[in-house]
Amino acid sequence: MIDRCQFRLEDWTGIGLQLDHVIEIEGFLQHRFNIDQAVLKVNVAIEPLADGPSSGLAWFAIHGKRFSLQDGSPVYCPDALVPAPARSVGGQGLDIEIATPSPNNAIRFYSDVFGLEQVDDATVRYGSATIGFRTAARPTLAIPLRGRGIRYLTFQVFDADAVCKDVEARGGAVGRSPIDYGDVARYGFVLDPDGNWIEISARASVIAAYRN
Repeated sequence: MIDRCQFRLEDWTGIGLQLDHVIEIEGFLQHRFNIDQAVLKVNVAIEPLADGPSSGLAWFAIHGKRFSLQDGSPVYCPDALVPAPARSVGGQGLDIEIATPSPNNAIRFYSDVFGLEQVDDATVRYGSATIGFRTAARPTLAIPLRGRGIRYLTFQVFDADAVCKDVEARGGAVGRSPIDYGDVARYGFVLDPDGNWIEISARASVIAAYRN
């Protein structure tokens, strides 16, 4: 999430992204960039964001080039400066790295609860994307959904309500129960063991395209 005063579209098109469309949702202008089978959402806050703890989402990578988010802009991080356990298996589209005090617990959650394929001892695969985990201390404070930086992942599903209930039944926590965004999508949020937010989205256009 980015403060409106810091957002510059050219920062994002300058790293090779092409804007697909913009929607207004929950006080944000969400700029959506398609990357192969994934979507990078850049949420620009209409009102200023409050200070608060960062999430464990450390960086994102586009076709193997890694970026952090600094002052609202994507900043290239050379491989030598970024611990990247997913380096050998990612690079196909959009990849994410999560800092966690327990990569083993994180791997277990994402593979057992969501059924993601574990590709090595620090990486899971979701479609053409990978999620890598590295050991790092995290604050004990609760992570707010709304705040600066990379705030959440999104998993596209067929039934947001059913998936949220299943996550809860498997020991996960529901952060926000699903709601409707018009006839576009139904979405809610769950939390991983470190308190990172995961959007569970049943987007009508994605479901229709998959079924056709």
